[in-house]
Amino acid sequence: MGLLILAAWQIYRAYSLHREHKNLLERIGDIKTGARRTEESIETVERQAKEIKTGNVLRITYANLAIAIFFVLLSIVDISQEIYIHNAAWPFAQLLRIDGPFVTVDHERKIISHFAQIHSAHEYGVVIDELESIAKENKQQYPKFSQW
Repeated sequence: MGLLILAAWQIYRAYSLHREHKNLLERIGDIKTGARRTEESIETVERQAKEIKTGNVLRITYANLAIAIFFVLLSIVDISQEIYIHNAAWPFAQLLRIDGPFVTVDHERKIISHFAQIHSAHEYGVVIDELESIAKENKQQYPKFSQW
């Protein structure tokens, strides 16, 4: 979030520098044509215009913006993974509680061990199906969970 704020500030600063440079160039043109009277010499205004370097600021700004967007997208992917894991673990925990009175401690540990070693949606389905069948055999009510 801080990177996005920094990038927004840099974009604002880059465009304000660009506007300032453009205004100085207009002042130089007005002084040369005589459309504007000023006490500043044209050399002073030209020196001020040369001191403003907008190109590098814009390049750095866009690079920082790209980095900020990358980290935001990375965070979104990370949050999505956490939600996915939570949505998989919650039905397991609920079914395990439903089946608790009907399984031995060793059988419960075996089920938990299988769940901890899941590597695919199929393996997840096998564990959930086992828990659902225990609940069904003991005439317990349980919500039906969809497998991804």
